[in-house]
Amino acid sequence: MNTLFTEDFNGEIHKVLKKYCGRGLSLMISGGSLLQCLDDERYTGLDTSKWKIFYSDERVDQSHLNYTASLGFISKINGEVHRIDTSRPLNEAVRMYSAELVDIDICFLGIGGDGHICSLPPGCKELSSNDYVVALEGGFSVSPKRVSITPRFINEKIKELYFVVPNSKKKGVCCPDGSITRKITRGFSVILEK
Repeated sequence: MNTLFTEDFNGEIHKVLKKYCGRGLSLMISGGSLLQCLDDERYTGLDTSKWKIFYSDERVDQSHLNYTASLGFISKINGEVHRIDTSRPLNEAVRMYSAELVDIDICFLGIGGDGHICSLPPGCKELSSNDYVVALEGGFSVSPKRVSITPRFINEKIKELYFVVPNSKKKGVCCPDGSITRKITRGFSVILEK
């Protein structure tokens, strides 16, 4: 695990992504506070026409979608956006999204105050799933039913993995919960508040 401390989360993420200006990029993002770090005018100056955006997870509650929350970023790029359609029955949403997924070049994930990533609570049975995408119901106060990638997908299909925690001091969190990191067998970087 590599750790980077910063006061400029937007700048650190932009530094990673600007290398893909005019080049193909498969980018996966989560929701939450990470999306504020992606909502940056500098992306309008990049050639993002070859970018493909994927989501690590999505909520079933259509009024609290990660996709909708990401529009500040999505509106500044002109790549393909691959949503998880949770307006469908969940087993269908899982099947359709699994078929759409590709190998991911860069993945930015947030970490919740309880150490969860994507929509995978600490200790949940889905951490051991052999599927790349699962439907689950967790103890989340907003939209308990969700669709999420799994550690298997993270280990096998992601080239560069970053956990981004802009409110790390307030959350009191510096890495995913141990039940999650034990399932992640590949290297990753964590970007924390300085």
